[in-house]
Amino acid sequence: MPPCPPVADYFNAATRPGWLWRWLTGRKMTYGNYQINGRPLRMDGMNNWMASNKNPGANWEDFAKLRAEWKGNLVIKGIMDAEDAARAVNEGADGIFVSNHGGRQFDSQPATIDVLPSIVEAVGGRAEIYLDGGIRRGHDIVKAVALGAKATLAGHPFAYALATGGEPAVDRVISILQEELKGAMGFVGKSAVAGLDASIFAGDAQTAPAESVPL
Repeated sequence: MPPCPPVADYFNAATRPGWLWRWLTGRKMTYGNYQINGRPLRMDGMNNWMASNKNPGANWEDFAKLRAEWKGNLVIKGIMDAEDAARAVNEGADGIFVSNHGGRQFDSQPATIDVLPSIVEAVGGRAEIYLDGGIRRGHDIVKAVALGAKATLAGHPFAYALATGGEPAVDRVISILQEELKGAMGFVGKSAVAGLDASIFAGDAQTAPAESVPL
């Protein structure tokens, strides 16, 4: 940010005056859930805001302080290690968000589905577990839930849909995932999401790599 469109995009926009007018006079692009002194944070200001608010020295003591000040549910995101998951629950986390942030931070880290079983075991039912990263089909949702995730989240499918087809395309993605989810559940003989468990896997469900897990 800010975006740097190629020259061809300028010519493309110039031939569509109606769209260009709506873009110039419409609502400015902002991070809607961030505000500085009561003003929405503009897209081109996010990098500077992030740089000035990062805390590379954050530790478990900081998490404990946050837990003491916040009485509602607290979910910690970015957990990729069983020991960290157990520590987070011991420190008062109500939920564990297994996430590698779309894999864009470090391309050599494991897939979230590969570390999920060990995290589920370490947490032992003391907190809810959510997973994102690599969710592209309804089948992926079935696998993650069967391995112990309470729910899954996805970003790329919805971002691509929004960019290419707007809100109707996002609705279509939701429909596709829903139909694939129901189809996959039928193939593994489950009529309810609550019935998804490790019994749907062939062999050792706790050690089989994600790419080898059949449905």
